[in-house]
Amino acid sequence: MAEQVSASRDDIVELSIQRLLPVFKKEHRRQNNRERAFAKIKEHLIQGKPLMDEIRQLVGEDDSRFRSFQSVTLSFAKTFAEIETLVDHGKRIYILPIEFIKRDN
Repeated sequence: MAEQVSASRDDIVELSIQRLLPVFKKEHRRQNNRERAFAKIKEHLIQGKPLMDEIRQLVGEDDSRFRSFQSVTLSFAKTFAEIETLVDHGKRIYILPIEFIKRDN
């Protein structure tokens, strides 16, 4: 392709990078937001365990309200693990140094 447009490979690579920078910047911001949201979700999950223990002590394990809350908590923990995998997967955007992503040309 470089020969077809009378440009060096380096020029074509540089142009391609410049065109991708806005995409990287947008994804970097989105990943930051995902990680902040994930931290809040994690905090919620951590707070749920003592609450479940307290409900267990108050009404007993055989109470339907406890079992319902336990079911919701276990479902939330499973969903949390799935979200964690997605957030970890999104961390690949950090392969570029932040200075490179933030630079404006």
